[in-house]
Amino acid sequence: MSAHSGKHGELTVGSCSSVNELRSWEFEGGDDTPTYFSRNGAGSQQTVDGAFSGSGSFMINWDPSVSFSSSVATTGQLVQLNLYAQRSGFVQCSGQARLGKFKYGPVNRDGTIVTITIPFQTHGPWTIN
Repeated sequence: MSAHSGKHGELTVGSCSSVNELRSWEFEGGDDTPTYFSRNGAGSQQTVDGAFSGSGSFMINWDPSVSFSSSVATTGQLVQLNLYAQRSGFVQCSGQARLGKFKYGPVNRDGTIVTITIPFQTHGPWTIN
């Protein structure tokens, strides 16, 4: 895997072609490594290959004068996520994910842009480049 700066990071969620007001995204994914203690190994710790799992979040800017529910998705929804590290179209990670609890804020009384952080959990197989 080659290095990418993330300067032009992008994200698509479900049928939305792009989230224009993306501030950032982060993702941690891979195979879990369960451990156990083995009698055959005199009680020493052993490891086994586990199932792939991942989680992350993305943060977007939201203009309070625009309805948010139609902008991206809703909490609990299963969506296709494509996480891009470069504007050139390089896909860093992609797959289905279930969206978690949306965190709004800080919210300012003057009606300025608000940030929304949306966590997600992977669902099924993911492609990681």
